[in-house]
Amino acid sequence: ATHDPEGYKDAEKAAGDFKGGITRFKEMFKREKNEAALRETEELESAFNRFHEDGKRMADAYVKDGREAGNRIMQEFDKTAEMLTQKISAFRKAQVDEADANSQAVVSAVNKVQTVLLATGIFAVLLSIFIAGFITRSITFPLSEGVGAARRLSEGDLTVNVEVSGGDETGQLLMAMRDMAEKLKNVVADVKTASDNVASGSQQLSSGAEQLSQGTTEQAASAEEVSSSVE
Repeated sequence: ATHDPEGYKDAEKAAGDFKGGITRFKEMFKREKNEAALRETEELESAFNRFHEDGKRMADAYVKDGREAGNRIMQEFDKTAEMLTQKISAFRKAQVDEADANSQAVVSAVNKVQTVLLATGIFAVLLSIFIAGFITRSITFPLSEGVGAARRLSEGDLTVNVEVSGGDETGQLLMAMRDMAEKLKNVVADVKTASDNVASGSQQLSSGAEQLSQGTTEQAASAEEVSSSVE
C-alpha cells in the first residue's frame, strides 16, 4: 500500500524464523525416525513456500500494477493462506497432543517409580526386621541355653546336656560349658570310686579289728585258764 520496501525485511525475517523452526522439527523427526511426521513437516514447508511466493508476487503486483492486479492475486493468496493456517493448526495440535501424552507417560512412569521405591523400602524394612530378629535369636537362644545349663550345674545336676549348634563365640562358650560338665562328671565319678574304695577298705579294717579283738579275747581266756591251772 505504501510502496515501502522496508516492509519486505520484516516479512523475510518472519519467513526465516518459520523455516528455522521447520528445520529443527525435521532434524528431530529424523533422529526419532518418525517418517510420517517428517513427511507432514515437508508438506507444511512446501505449503509455506507457496504462501511465501504468492505473497511476494501479490506485493509486487500491488507495487507495479496497481490495486486491481494485487486484489486478483490476493484471492489466490487468501486460499493459500487458509490452507497453510489449517495445516499449521493441525500440526500444532498434533505436537501439543504428543507433548501432553509424553507428559502423562512421564508422570505415570514417575508414579510407578515411586510405587516401586515405596514397595522396595517397605520390603527392605521388613527384611531388616527379620534379619535383626534372626540375629538376635541366634545370639540370645544359645546364651539362654548356656545360662540354664550353668544354673543346673550350680544346683548339682550333672545330667545336664549342652547342645552346641554353631562354631561362633556363643557356640564356643557352650562347647566350653559342655566340656566343663563332662569333666565335673568325671571328677565326681572318680571321687565316688575313691569313696567306694575307702568304704571297702574301712570295712576290711573293721573286720580285721573284730578278728583281732576276738583273738585277743581268746588269748585272754586261755591265759586265765593257764593262770588258774598254775594256781
